[in-house]
Amino acid sequence: MESLEAIFVHIPKTAGVTLRQVLTDLYGPSAVFLSYHRKVEGIRPDIAQSVPPGTRVLAGHFTFRQIEHLYDPRRHKIFTFVREPLARFVSYYYHLKRHAHTTQATRIEKARKHEPLWIYAANPFYFNVIHKYTKGLDLDDWNFIGRQETFDTDLPKLLDILGQDLPKKKKESLCKLHFNANRTYPPKTRPLAKPLNSWLKIINSKDRKVLAQIDLIRSKKGWL
Repeated sequence: MESLEAIFVHIPKTAGVTLRQVLTDLYGPSAVFLSYHRKVEGIRPDIAQSVPPGTRVLAGHFTFRQIEHLYDPRRHKIFTFVREPLARFVSYYYHLKRHAHTTQATRIEKARKHEPLWIYAANPFYFNVIHKYTKGLDLDDWNFIGRQETFDTDLPKLLDILGQDLPKKKKESLCKLHFNANRTYPPKTRPLAKPLNSWLKIINSKDRKVLAQIDLIRSKKGWL
């Protein structure tokens, strides 16, 4: 792990796929190790034992708690991106629905492909995901926390913190890729019913609190 320079905590549906491409372009495919797992708090193999020699960037759907044993603030830059909780949840719901129709879907995912949004929302696994992923490290101690909604202006700030850069045309193409994906997916839907919208806000109160704290930190550190 001596070669490790940066850790990307990828919260689902927060521009992470585009950012993975950014990291691959910056460091090269062989230097970026991707560690993904379906469970937010599930048991997984020790990530430190899976990372191959020469890895410069570790990225994946892992919580900070799951990688804190290998994180050294003196050597590693750690960063993540967040998103308005309800928008993130709705986007994730449609992502799961779309995935349920693919050949990669598990039997459980296929069985749930017709479940309405409120059934998904009743599962605590999908509550307060931002809080779960960032818990364990003071929000002020992250090297960068970006917003999915302002990816195009946040990307240059992240690159500066990492001491990296991309050609202007490459940055523009990646931002365009993210913009087009965000514009066309998830599909246009009717606004959430007021009772459902209010309930989602209540059950995701931890995420809403964390996001408010993050926005204050972003303002203080000049990340807006």
